[in-house]
Amino acid sequence: RYIFKPMRFFYLTILASLIALSGCTMHPPSASGFMETAEQGQNDEKVRVLTARAEKINFSLSGDEWNIPIALETTTATRSGFVSGWGILPSPYVTFGYADKYFGWRSWVSAIWLGITVGAICATGACFEDDGDDDSYSYDYSDDDDEVDLVELDSFLAAWTQLFSGGLSFIEQLPVGDFLRIGFEQYICRNFWLNWGTVGDQEDFGNVEVGVGAYMSFRVNNHRVSLDAHYGILDFNTKKPRLSLALTYSNVLVYESAS
Repeated sequence: RYIFKPMRFFYLTILASLIALSGCTMHPPSASGFMETAEQGQNDEKVRVLTARAEKINFSLSGDEWNIPIALETTTATRSGFVSGWGILPSPYVTFGYADKYFGWRSWVSAIWLGITVGAICATGACFEDDGDDDSYSYDYSDDDDEVDLVELDSFLAAWTQLFSGGLSFIEQLPVGDFLRIGFEQYICRNFWLNWGTVGDQEDFGNVEVGVGAYMSFRVNNHRVSLDAHYGILDFNTKKPRLSLALTYSNVLVYESAS
């Protein structure tokens, strides 16, 4: 018999906070890399696309607050057009979506948040099959103060909501021969971060970002180089912009021929 035990969520929340120290925002991964994966997957082959991106981000447009995160991603595609993969941005994430040569949609979500969600579900006993017999996994739980349990659960749910980061985007692409691709993107996402050294005083742990992007990519054999730009606003406030410029490199690896 499995009994819900909210105290487990307290430990999961602490673990999530410690892991999250290594991660930060979850703005859109490379659109050109995603579309390259989908397009190559249409060619009777299963492919893996390795993508690396150096991005320069400015949060004020004043020219003096740039930072340069490095992103890495690996994605696979099938002939049906479905794309999936994972990467670091620099926080780890998983991504999936669908695309053809001209249009695509994709979503991405923090792997840390996803792992915490699965762990919380398993903490209730839902991940284990109950055969009705007494074993080392069965236990009784009682608490004379249910109000404390509710407080702990509420704290976990608040932390779980704060930790969420991910997004959704739509991509339109114009192919020009086999060499050139021009693309446009519209996205919405939630960012999450922790400020080193000031976590105790930090009040804002995330925001919603909406924006648009564009890219121009060039292919030579199995190599593609792309110039990307994104412009978004944070929390729907035009006085809180984010501008990013990126150089992206993708390499196509064929790992299995379709039958």
